Amino acid sequence: MAATSSFTSLKLSTASTTLPWKSRHSLSSSFGVATISLRCQHHRQLRRFVVISMDAKPTILVAEKLGEAGLNVLKEFANVDCSYNLSPEELCTKISICDAIIVRSGTKVNRKVFESSGGRLKVVGRAGVGIDNVDLAAATEHGCLVVNAPTANTVAAAEHGIALLTAMARNIAQADASVKAGKWLRNKYVGVSLVGKTLAVMGFGKVGSEVARRAKGLGMHVIAHDPYAPADRARAIGVELVSFDEAIASADFISLHMPLTPATSKVFNDETFAKMKKGARIVNVARGGVIDEEALVKALDAGIVAQAALDVFTAEPPPKDAKLVQHENVTATPHLGASTMEAQEGVAIEIAEAVVGALKGELAATAVNAPMVPAEVLTELKPFVALAEKLGRLAVQLVAGGSGVKTVKVTYASGRAPGLTLTQGCFVR
Repeated sequence: MAATSSFTSLKLSTASTTLPWKSRHSLSSSFGVATISLRCQHHRQLRRFVVISMDAKPTILVAEKLGEAGLNVLKEFANVDCSYNLSPEELCTKISICDAIIVRSGTKVNRKVFESSGGRLKVVGRAGVGIDNVDLAAATEHGCLVVNAPTANTVAAAEHGIALLTAMARNIAQADASVKAGKWLRNKYVGVSLVGKTLAVMGFGKVGSEVARRAKGLGMHVIAHDPYAPADRARAIGVELVSFDEAIASADFISLHMPLTPATSKVFNDETFAKMKKGARIVNVARGGVIDEEALVKALDAGIVAQAALDVFTAEPPPKDAKLVQHENVTATPHLGASTMEAQEGVAIEIAEAVVGALKGELAATAVNAPMVPAEVLTELKPFVALAEKLGRLAVQLVAGGSGVKTVKVTYASGRAPGLTLTQGCFVR
């Protein structure tokens, strides 16, 4: 179709802006994106550019089920393609015609997906908190913003953590199955009390802090470990921040709420279990990968860990014959942390609004990677993004390592502004 018949406003993305270019071809468009070929009048060099129509609606792929309220938000702004249970190959094929994608935890948005998008994919929305199924490095390299929905399911996840805590302590699941099997074994399912017991909250973010509040209401003594959490926020709700080893050595109950990262992968392993108080009980509503599941089975068999209540697993769903799932001292649920009607609707609306806002070019309050910038600027920024991450890790290690360091100051300058030097203080408590 002719350019003048469909496009009233065109945006050309190119690093060469000074050469005079002359159009030699008409536009062919699909889903609001066209390709135009231009030839330099002086150098006769052929260039092809992706052209985005400012009038056409963007296309958003919803790859996993999303609440109707969220879909309605999306449909007011974009063309919405709800395609569930896509194979990796199908996803890579479909992504080339999409401006954004929304996933939960079951869809892997890896480097191949970004490469297959041909530069069109601009936003990845994670309907939930964890982003371990999204390759953040690849997203940043391809100029793609990743946003999540970190607040809507906080209370639901915390409530589920407390539900597992109490159910485990009183053997609710096992006793229920026994009664339904026609048995009446009151002496077998004697539980333990929560009042006066020490709960270690491992990861004191939004969910962890909500669990701590509720546990204190049950009369528990709550401690927490999180190298990133400010001590004043913990003190405000009567929680003491302690070291990792101190937390696991003194706790009667341990509740896991840390993200899955290379640093936390299988952080609960043989060595960790050996340091724990004998007979401790573990709740995990975070990510299955933070526990070495084979090591946990051994710890349960040895009585080092008395019980475990797990909502998440390394492989989901886990194998039917998995020793951990079948263990008599394990209470298991199928990743229900965010599964309340209220949370599902809230997450759907939160992620839909975040994705739409990002596509409009608005400031993304829930962005979890580098902001969208032109490709040439991103190339210049890459080494500094990596440097900033390493400096952050160094700052945390200095503070968490007990060196007495409380403030790290970074002095930096830019070749874009010769003579200007800035110092930024980074405070870690």
